[in-house]
Amino acid sequence: MDSASGRLSAALLLLYYIQGNYAAIYDKPLFDAPCEAWVHGPVYRNVYNLFRDFKYNPIDDARFMPLKESALPLTPEAKEVVDRVLDTFGMYSGKVLESITHKEAPWLDARKGFLPDETSHAEISLDAMKEYFKKVDEKYNIRTEDGLRKYIKNMI
Repeated sequence: MDSASGRLSAALLLLYYIQGNYAAIYDKPLFDAPCEAWVHGPVYRNVYNLFRDFKYNPIDDARFMPLKESALPLTPEAKEVVDRVLDTFGMYSGKVLESITHKEAPWLDARKGFLPDETSHAEISLDAMKEYFKKVDEKYNIRTEDGLRKYIKNMI
């Protein structure tokens, strides 16, 4: 995996952690998009398809202007979760994040029946993510950076 695809991979995995943490804490999704259990971890295909061709180039394409203009600001609760996930998980490479997801029930359960390197578009349900991260919250307190850091350290 080159560094450009590694950055995209890390970004997609961060979206998974943002969605899972937010759903566990607030009992609803932060955004509406299906997550799939790909070989290298959870992927939001619509996001992957938007950004995969940029590689090393800046993402300042006119195609994104309608998205920028229609984007709603994050609620304080959403911003808090996004910041907490970025400040903890965000310091790790896509490879490290991938290795963590490969130990987590949502990805493992969605990949059941597939060979390790077999393509899959099996969905990781929001309920599976919410249930898993609620258990993580009970044990580590994902509402704090310290809790997330302890979880990450345990998973690495």
